[in-house]
Amino acid sequence: TIGKTWSTFCDIAAGPATVDEEGPSSEVALRQPQIRYTYNFTDKLEASLALEYVEPSYTEGEFTKYINQRIPDIPINVKYSFKNGSHLQAGAVLRNMYYKDEVEDKDRIVTGWGASLSGIWQFAENTSLCFQGVYGKGISNYIQDISGSGLDLVPSATAEGKLKAFNAWGGYIGFSHNWSKVLTSNIMYSYARALDRYGMPATSYKYAQYAAANLFWDFSEYGSCAIEYVFGRRNDFNKDYGNASRINTMIQYRF
Repeated sequence: TIGKTWSTFCDIAAGPATVDEEGPSSEVALRQPQIRYTYNFTDKLEASLALEYVEPSYTEGEFTKYINQRIPDIPINVKYSFKNGSHLQAGAVLRNMYYKDEVEDKDRIVTGWGASLSGIWQFAENTSLCFQGVYGKGISNYIQDISGSGLDLVPSATAEGKLKAFNAWGGYIGFSHNWSKVLTSNIMYSYARALDRYGMPATSYKYAQYAAANLFWDFSEYGSCAIEYVFGRRNDFNKDYGNASRINTMIQYRF
């Protein structure tokens, strides 16, 4: 595969169906340019290795500066598929992120890494479970809730001109049930957490929770609609927090 698509570190098939475009707070979901090779060991077992171009999202300190990146991200995954539509995927990613240390006038590199486990379990004819867990250092750009928020690298709390890789983890679980051929409902819960504050302000993101429930109705061969309730809660390092609820609706017609 050559082009821009979902990262090899992702498992989009294991994501719960939502009307909300972003979905679970901890979902690994990022599209980026890449060169990927996939090898099928058997009909059920495959592995993918890629080189992916991504600009890290980091917070510059007083004596640091953003510079162009020189090494692509290197993600890999191994996926095993079962006969009933279930699958299990293990993934990992290695990152090398560059920045300018203006105190010593040097280009520095920080190594980040991540690991994930995800899948779908079709444990009954009309009911399935989906899940994902992710943990890593310097991989916030891959995690839905904190992607693009400057948390891949953050200023060190103890040394000027130094950036540190942000530690984060998260996970979600969801259930899907087909009430009939045209009615499907989903419920899900997600949690994403930043483990260290380092030199970031006390108002920085610490963790967030996300829950949703929805109902999809296929009213014709080409048309469908849905209604969904979403709840979210964010907590900062200074113990401030906020809650929000929302009702989403959707109508879709496929030509």
